[in-house]
Amino acid sequence: MKRNYFIICIFLFLISLVGCDNPSQKAHNYSLEHKIAILNAGKYIDESDITVKRFRYLLISLESTTGYSQEKIGDQIVFTRNYIRDKFGKEVSILQITEAAYQSKDLFDKNVKLEEYLAIYAGFAGQ
Repeated sequence: MKRNYFIICIFLFLISLVGCDNPSQKAHNYSLEHKIAILNAGKYIDESDITVKRFRYLLISLESTTGYSQEKIGDQIVFTRNYIRDKFGKEVSILQITEAAYQSKDLFDKNVKLEEYLAIYAGFAGQ
């Protein structure tokens, strides 16, 4: 139990560092939701793909609920996917994590931060 708590604390610290704006990270002129959809698919997909539209809706909804920028939300969710993959060897899609956060958006109204939710999600996904 102490080990899981320690891992979650480290995860919270690391995810809080994610999301710093860096102009050198801008690639092409793709929209944020398009970039995330491409990462989710693991290959190029067209801007008109339904996944891009779904990410747009989810990011806008999470932005209004959490108060975080869409960029920070996207960074934290991609970080969570990478953490689960690298730490536990499990594949979880970015869309699946984003949908789960959206389904739990009522928690954010109760002073639960997105990064806390994602840490808990990562812990359960790793089991």
